[in-house]
Amino acid sequence: MPPDLSCYTQKSLIGRVKAHESIQANYTKGKELLDAIANGTENASFSLKDYTAVIEDMERIDDWAKRNSMEFNTSKFQLLHHGSNTELKKSYTLKSETEVESSGEVRDLGILIDGSLSWKAHISDIVKKAKKMASWILRSFSTRKPEHMLLLYKAYVRPHIEYCSSLWSPHLIGEIERLEAIQRSFTHTLEGCDNLDYWDRLKFLGLWSLQRRRDRFKILTMWKIWRGLLPNHSNITFRNSPRHGPSAERPLGKATLKSVNTMIYNSFTSSAIALFNAMPAHMKTQESLAGAKSALDSFLAGIPDKPPVKGYCCPNNNSVSSWLSTGLSTKVRPSA
Repeated sequence: MPPDLSCYTQKSLIGRVKAHESIQANYTKGKELLDAIANGTENASFSLKDYTAVIEDMERIDDWAKRNSMEFNTSKFQLLHHGSNTELKKSYTLKSETEVESSGEVRDLGILIDGSLSWKAHISDIVKKAKKMASWILRSFSTRKPEHMLLLYKAYVRPHIEYCSSLWSPHLIGEIERLEAIQRSFTHTLEGCDNLDYWDRLKFLGLWSLQRRRDRFKILTMWKIWRGLLPNHSNITFRNSPRHGPSAERPLGKATLKSVNTMIYNSFTSSAIALFNAMPAHMKTQESLAGAKSALDSFLAGIPDKPPVKGYCCPNNNSVSSWLSTGLSTKVRPSA
């Protein structure tokens, strides 16, 4: 039986904590299904029986809230359907006769995702915000000196296109180009960059491409998980080698649909592991975060950074994994 929280206000800290604990305890079927999907369990599917069970979970949570003098704001409920079985794409009706209808896309902690489990809507959203902020900077400041404009760019534009990027980092060339176009067009306006192409501008300004920065974030996130600085929610299995340092087991998709396996392959749990495993042992075995960043930056400095750009002849998709797989790993050496 969930604890009686009628003595706590709904907005108090302890009230929120206890509410979260009780919801977790009551939402049994939903959590079971989510865990199965997240862990890549074979045949993790949703049936009419599961649909009924989820409704029962929601009703238990609603009853618990009323017993504790609370009320959920049902207007903020969001329902996202995924899959091809139309029989299961139903709305949910609570005891209060409030119907929760399906949404084309939902936002959670600032991240948008649609029914196809694609990040296309989120990328379009952040590109729009970043372009708007970049235009505001260019309109408001007459100077085009790199030292001034880059400071504004890093403070007001780049955070929009890098927030939680390890989660939604794109693998499609078109989406990578859309994001890179923001930095490309902004740097084109700076002094000394008029006659330089984008790849040369990155070197001239001492910048990394946005794609390279996303790879860097993934590697550092994996290092933090390995060191226990972040929780290992994905149950990543690590192993240690005296010669190669720590590495992780990259999961392979077990789903019947090829599209699902593609999503798994390009998800953080898979792509970040591939990047982490490709790093030199001296970087992965650093004891401090500052040491890991320094060693990683020295290593990445020796890898070409030529992001996909329309009209440019790119040797590959510019990911760190692609460059190292071409044999570049024998040429890259960490700086002293």
